[in-house]
Amino acid sequence: MENLNPAINYQAENLLDDIGVHLVPANSGRRFLNRLIDLTVFIGILALLVYLAPGFAAILVVPFGAGITYALYIGLMETALKGKTIGKYITGTRAVQESGAPINAGNAFGRAFSQIVPFEPFSAFGSPCNPWHDRWTHTTVVDEKQSRGI
Repeated sequence: MENLNPAINYQAENLLDDIGVHLVPANSGRRFLNRLIDLTVFIGILALLVYLAPGFAAILVVPFGAGITYALYIGLMETALKGKTIGKYITGTRAVQESGAPINAGNAFGRAFSQIVPFEPFSAFGSPCNPWHDRWTHTTVVDEKQSRGI
């Protein structure tokens, strides 16, 4: 006679085996849009600071220059927002470590300061999009809707 209770014949399986991490890289168009949005927001914030507090803006930008100030802004954003910036929120992308783990402050600031290296933006051209700042920091930007396990 057949056993009608499936629980008796059930062999335990690890249900998490099928979940895993599956990263889908963001395409170069989204990544370009991220940079464009973030740069526009940064310039807007800087213009607002110059207008409202010119002394503070001068203290921030003059000693460091716009590139380093931009890198500080991006590094702080990606650290505080766990791999996101305003541009990444809008495009549905996130910076993560190559393993899919969230980036940390070291990754975020490494990515940000790598982006101000001369000619670095040109390294993003190509398919797949793999710019220097990702290669040097072992990170990537992924499409959040298509990726799994992040």
